[in-house]
Amino acid sequence: MSNNLRRATCLALCALAFAACGDDDGGSTTADMGTPPPPPVPPPTGDMGPAVDTGPTTDSGPSGPPTCAEYCGVVMAACTGDNQQYQSADLCMEWCSTNYGWPVGNRDETTGNSLACRLYHSTVASMGGEMADTHCPHGGPSGGDLCGSYCENYCYLALRNCTMEPLYMNMDGCMTACAMFDATGEPNAPNGNTVQCRLYHAGVAGGDDEAEMTHCPHAAQMPSDLCI
Repeated sequence: MSNNLRRATCLALCALAFAACGDDDGGSTTADMGTPPPPPVPPPTGDMGPAVDTGPTTDSGPSGPPTCAEYCGVVMAACTGDNQQYQSADLCMEWCSTNYGWPVGNRDETTGNSLACRLYHSTVASMGGEMADTHCPHGGPSGGDLCGSYCENYCYLALRNCTMEPLYMNMDGCMTACAMFDATGEPNAPNGNTVQCRLYHAGVAGGDDEAEMTHCPHAAQMPSDLCI
């Protein structure tokens, strides 16, 4: 091969090699992976606008221990006419706070000799009609044989209010005697040989010393008068 032919062949090979390498422009030789997603939008700051109105909150009613004022307001409004339990709101307050002095109990109790039980049934009685007929006696001073049995209420009051000349030595003795009483009287009855009559007078006896001397004899196992 002549020198001219060799030189031409060499130049041709160099030109091919240079074309294969191409210009090095810093670009990638890998396949295009597409456009990357935009960065996340940061949360807004500052005034977020008015809050969403979720509606009024639910009123769950009174809370805390029941009071005589609450009870008397309910029972006087709910129990009227033949279902009346107290002659006046003042008398209700007097008997609740002084004469009877029931244990307060826990709100919404449905049984037991407590103020809470009487308030519960007085509240149910506010529905009127048959509900008042049924629940007003339970909400009244006698408990209607549900907010404490008649004997439990009677003995509680007899031991609490008749202390100058005690009617019984203890609760057991009173409960034994009470088990023999007729229990068919009307709640709050002021006369008749029944536990209801004795219970009424044992309660009224709690007013003061004069009331105790007047009414405790009527509340005795062998009453002096009225409950005979």
